[in-house]
Amino acid sequence: MEHRFNLALTREHYAESFDQFIRYGSIWRKIEYFLVIFFFAVAAWCASVGEWFAAVLITFIGVYEFFAPTLKKKTWLKHQMESESAGSEVEILLDDEGLESPSKEKFPWKDMWRVVNAPKGILLWPEKKKMVYLPKEKMGEETVNYVLSMCGKR
Repeated sequence: MEHRFNLALTREHYAESFDQFIRYGSIWRKIEYFLVIFFFAVAAWCASVGEWFAAVLITFIGVYEFFAPTLKKKTWLKHQMESESAGSEVEILLDDEGLESPSKEKFPWKDMWRVVNAPKGILLWPEKKKMVYLPKEKMGEETVNYVLSMCGKR
């Protein structure tokens, strides 16, 4: 079976991709709240023993960690919008073998080492450090179900 859909590589697409990754795909995001509480607990302990510099430093690190995705998003979006493919419309091909990217690179379903079914799209990792975001509104329900079944998810 073969599914095709077009995807416009706009700023909005890249922003949604980043947001869905940070919220649902990032492994670190799942423990971020624990880390923030931990940093504040260590800072409070440092303050209680009179180490004010350490307390302020650790508090600053905790606040930075909490807001880091927002800061990184601006830089990442700028980088994506400067790429050759920014602003173009690409066709995504999905078949029984895998996903074919616009650059004709083939990613077999069996090699997808991680799949996340996020509310607005599907996050696929065909390789370490390479993520593909497929927005559900562009794919349609039948294609979404096809991708999830090919990846062994439901």
